[in-house]
Amino acid sequence: MIGVAAIWIFFLLLIGGFALDRVLKTSIRDQFDNQLVYILDKGLVAPAEIGPAGEVHSSHPPEDQRFMQPYSGLYFQVSGAGHEPYASISLWDRRLRVSMGHYDLKPHIYDSDQFPDEPLRIAERDVTLPGSNVRWRFQVAPRTLGLQFGFVLARASAPDNRSRRHTHDPIGDSVGFLFQ
Repeated sequence: MIGVAAIWIFFLLLIGGFALDRVLKTSIRDQFDNQLVYILDKGLVAPAEIGPAGEVHSSHPPEDQRFMQPYSGLYFQVSGAGHEPYASISLWDRRLRVSMGHYDLKPHIYDSDQFPDEPLRIAERDVTLPGSNVRWRFQVAPRTLGLQFGFVLARASAPDNRSRRHTHDPIGDSVGFLFQ
C-alpha cells in the first residue's frame, strides 16, 4: 500500500513539475513578447513620420541606447516597397529579412536564426502612415539569449533550489534585464 502511494506521489510530482515548468516558460515568453510589442508600438510606430522624399523617419530617437550601439543585440528596422530600410545603428551593415507576402495588422511574433550565432525573436506589424500610400513593415528584434537566461533564472529560483534562490522576482527581472 505504501509502495503504491509512493508511486502515485512520484508520478504526481513529475506531472506537477512538468506543468510548472511549462507555466513558467509561457509566462516568461509572454512578458518578453509584451515588451517587444510595447517597443514596437510606442517606440517605433508612434513617433514614425513621413519625410519630404516619402521616406519614413522618427520624430525622436528610441530611448534604449542599445539601438545606437553596433551589434548590441537589440535591433529595429522599417521597410517599405521602393524605399531603403530605415534601420537602427545596431544593425550596422546587416538588415532584417522582410517577407511582404503577408499582411500583419496585429503584431506578428516569431523566432529567427537569420544572424549566425545570434537567435532573434522578431515582432513585426504593417502600418500605412498618414501622408503615404506605402505599406511599412515595422520590426523590432532582440537577441533571445536573455529569454533563455530567464528560463534558467526561473528554474534556479524554483522552491526546490532554495540555496540559490534569487532575491527578486525572477520573471520580472529576466524581462527587465533585456529592456533596461
